[in-house]
Amino acid sequence: MPEPQVSSETLLTPDPSCVQRIWTGWAGVLTVGVGAILLVLFRCLNHPKIPNTVEYVGLLVAAGLLMILLELAVFRAYRHQFDFRARRHLGRPDHVDVARQFAAVLITLILAWAAYAVFGEYALNLNGFLYPQFEKSWYRPFFRLFEVATMVLPILAIPYLYLCAAFRRWPREEDEMLRLWNGYAALVRFRRPAPEFLAAWRSLLVKFFFIPVMTVFFVNNAASFESRLIAFLAGPGQSGAVVAERLFRALFEGLFLMDVSLALLGYICCFRLLDTHIRRAESTLLGWAVALACYPPFNLRITGLYLPTEPDGQSWSQLLAGIPWLYGLVGVVIVVLLAIYVYATMAFGLRFSNLTHRGILCRGPYAWVRHPAYVSKNLAWWLLALPFLSGVGDCVRLLLLNTIYVLRALTEERLLGSDPAYFAYRQRVKWRFIPGLF
Repeated sequence: MPEPQVSSETLLTPDPSCVQRIWTGWAGVLTVGVGAILLVLFRCLNHPKIPNTVEYVGLLVAAGLLMILLELAVFRAYRHQFDFRARRHLGRPDHVDVARQFAAVLITLILAWAAYAVFGEYALNLNGFLYPQFEKSWYRPFFRLFEVATMVLPILAIPYLYLCAAFRRWPREEDEMLRLWNGYAALVRFRRPAPEFLAAWRSLLVKFFFIPVMTVFFVNNAASFESRLIAFLAGPGQSGAVVAERLFRALFEGLFLMDVSLALLGYICCFRLLDTHIRRAESTLLGWAVALACYPPFNLRITGLYLPTEPDGQSWSQLLAGIPWLYGLVGVVIVVLLAIYVYATMAFGLRFSNLTHRGILCRGPYAWVRHPAYVSKNLAWWLLALPFLSGVGDCVRLLLLNTIYVLRALTEERLLGSDPAYFAYRQRVKWRFIPGLF
């Protein structure tokens, strides 16, 4: 693939096309982190019980609204896609376009429900369409939210579509919903849809796959963090090693809760108004394969079998019970690595997404290496698994798992490679994983 041409002036300009605002990510992390701790303390002091998912969903909504407010009111991200100083006069063709876009929204929602019902992984029963049954599904937290979204989205879509029609900067031919409508119309007439329709559906597939997964991760991480933090707060009277292990596990779950929260918000908040829309989605089978291999249900049969786990009755704290300083050192290093991993997610702000191009990141940890999340996560895995590697076979399997992430990095760079801004970024940040080495 030929390298995009970039002028020397572009290379000398710091971060010319960097889309992220670090403060947006910080706002989300602090809201989720501090809010989750306060929820646990409130529950401990007032009404200890099974975690209430609604409270954490409210916390997620608060974080999302704060991040959106920063993007719109402070950073004015809408300026890239909207011009509110020049309102277009809307004629009959514009109203027809809005009607077609709205129809595309409804058709897409119906197809999404149908697809979830077809694939047995989701355990969704649509025998009564108005009353879908999913209580036995692992994804039931998502379906509860998707029911609400299915009712709310059509209501919000109409004013948003008219807002786009009146103030948009992008050409009509590049509108994603119109491309979907044109594709649906072609299929009804038994004609082959345009490539733009398939590209739009690849973007939708990313969201339809990852939003359910991240929703379940969020709910499970919230419950796990709460139980771990409550166990740590009950620490007085326990030995120092027990308290240290409980603190480590609470921090471990808390970091992943913040990571998953921002990731879920990134998949949901995909709008041109926020300049977080998908520019392009991965189109290669290899790119999809190595990404999906790391998430349910595929990781249960692929990556999950390659990561050694703690044997029954053993843990890091037990193995290093006689060397407390070493246990503390290892725990600190793992927490730091996971904090870097969360920092990498935080740098996306509202743009986190696998398999897509949603703008070039070049600040935070991305100013040091091009794939900070992958290197920190894989190093943390090695430290977590080190005591339980029983032989060469375990090491080889873990190396194969690392290779999947190397392939993910390479396919992501190929997806972004046609963007001149990414070529300029690569000129400044030459190292993929470890500065000075690789």
